[in-house]
Amino acid sequence: MSSHVDSAAVPEFSLYGDGRVLRPGKRDGAMLTAEEIAIDPDQAEALYSAVHDAGFDQDAEYSNPNIIDGSVIVLTLNSGGRRYTTSAANPEEDDLRFGPLLDFRQRFAEVSGQANPYLPSKVFAVGFTSGSPSTAPAWPLRSFKQAERSNAGLCLLFDAAEVAAVAPRSTWSVDGVSYDVVLRPALPDEKSCADLG
Repeated sequence: MSSHVDSAAVPEFSLYGDGRVLRPGKRDGAMLTAEEIAIDPDQAEALYSAVHDAGFDQDAEYSNPNIIDGSVIVLTLNSGGRRYTTSAANPEEDDLRFGPLLDFRQRFAEVSGQANPYLPSKVFAVGFTSGSPSTAPAWPLRSFKQAERSNAGLCLLFDAAEVAAVAPRSTWSVDGVSYDVVLRPALPDEKSCADLG
């Protein structure tokens, strides 16, 4: 079962054309963070080419009905102005359908380099309500009544400076109702709540 944090999580691995790799960093209160690694351009090109060679430049969806309430791995490739998504629900190593995706997950995990904090210009606030009355402090920013619905939850996008004061706290009152709020850095290719999964 996934948690609210899982739903709004920073992707395990994001590679950009300039050789930047972004990965999840340490959590700071309600703020999820990311770290940035610069890899050799040749290494970046080799990874990008390998993803194409493995056939991830098309949409695909795989599932394993033998596991209930497991995990989902999603690989998203932006190429040639298009976005391709491969998803695998409850992958198992001995199932050949999942092999290439699991291999790339391991390959991405092995990419290393000097990590520095990623400093986003924008931050997502993703809210989840229990519907219960709340005695927590009132949410001080734009109301979740104006939020977009995303796969991650109710979503608002703010300038990073706006959320600096709310980052340590995760529970807020919105019109007297309790909300759990996760703050998540917007990655370079994420321009709106629609880009959150």
